[in-house]
Amino acid sequence: VDLIPAALERARQAASREGVEVNWVCGDAFEFTAPAFDFMFDLQCWHVLREVDEPRVVAKMGELLRPGGVVLMLVGSDEEERDNLGPPKVAESAIRSAFAGGGPFEILSIVPSVFDVSAVYGKDPPKCWVVVLKRV
Repeated sequence: VDLIPAALERARQAASREGVEVNWVCGDAFEFTAPAFDFMFDLQCWHVLREVDEPRVVAKMGELLRPGGVVLMLVGSDEEERDNLGPPKVAESAIRSAFAGGGPFEILSIVPSVFDVSAVYGKDPPKCWVVVLKRV
């Protein structure tokens, strides 16, 4: 799900190169409905939508994932020191605050890493958090 058609087209092309079939949806993530998923991959989405309405996006993620389902997120890291490189920077404590304590998720791991080398980031991509959550 993406609101920007050009982003979906880039994703379609990448999936096609890899021989992966995906049902792409152009639309508002807050309005998206579907049967519950077993797995959710979030690449640079939550850390943007959280700035709009963090409780709502966490609730929507919980709504779209079946109990026992897993979320894999790549989130921009506040440990990245370079300005103007990468997505919004988020502290590990902010991730923990959003997903721990009475919500629909258990945090399985938060590990520092870097985004993939790409045309956008070049050979020295920005730091990120690799986050794994389980829907309880």
